[in-house]
Amino acid sequence: MQRRTREQEGKPKIEYPHDTTLEEAVTRMTETARAEGNDKLVKTVEEWKKLVLACMKANDYNKFSKDVVKWEGEVASLDDLNRWLALAMNIWNATPLALPGPQLRNNIS
Repeated sequence: MQRRTREQEGKPKIEYPHDTTLEEAVTRMTETARAEGNDKLVKTVEEWKKLVLACMKANDYNKFSKDVVKWEGEVASLDDLNRWLALAMNIWNATPLALPGPQLRNNIS
C-alpha cells in the first residue's frame, strides 16, 4: 500500500468539479473539450440533459459513461480518461430531475 501511495504522489491530482447548475457543468465541459479540440464532447445543455435523464430513467449510468468514452475517443492516459469522466459526472450530478414528487437522484461521486 505504501509503494502505491508513493508512486501516485508525483502525479497531478484529478480535479473533480462540483458545479451547482447544469449550465455551469456543460460550460466547463465545453470549454475543456474545445480547448483540446474534441468537438464530439461539445453538446448543448438540452442534449446533455436529455442523455442524463434517459440514463437515470433506465438506471443505467454505464451507458452514460460509455457514451462519454466513445465521444472522447482515444486517450493518452488513464488520467486523461478519468479527467473526462470527472467532467461527465459533474454534468450528471448537476442535472435537475424531471420526476414528480420528492425523489432523490443517485449522485455519482
